[in-house]
Amino acid sequence: MAAATLEAIVGAAADQIRTFFDAVTDITIHVEPGFFRSAELPAINVFPGAPAGPQSAAMAAFGEIYGARPLTIRAVVSPADIEAGESLLWALMDDVGPLSILAALDGDLSLGGVASDVFWGEWSEIRDFSPPDEDGRFVGAVLPIIVTKAHS
Repeated sequence: MAAATLEAIVGAAADQIRTFFDAVTDITIHVEPGFFRSAELPAINVFPGAPAGPQSAAMAAFGEIYGARPLTIRAVVSPADIEAGESLLWALMDDVGPLSILAALDGDLSLGGVASDVFWGEWSEIRDFSPPDEDGRFVGAVLPIIVTKAHS
């Protein structure tokens, strides 16, 4: 079996998060591979991205040696009901709990067989993701992850 493509890795990560949430909540959370804008919130995107922070250089070298791919997970909610949106976003960003994105990733670090491991950094600050050319407000945060490809 050849190493998984970037598209397969991104899709597997999104599928794993979506399957996890489908099993633990009746809240509709739109989880998609790729960076997209959606008026349907809450939403989680998984897309290729560079690692951020002081560990960037080490992660880049790690990726060259082990075939790792940096990805970004973006969690976005609507602040229309600020208390509910903020509470949901915090639950998604938590490291434990029924709505934890980290728990979803930790459930299978092979992402269904396309990866040999998954590592994550720290969540960003909560910030505005509102699209400049559309009505509506989006707030959220991003999580850098590194996925090492599975090799046969």
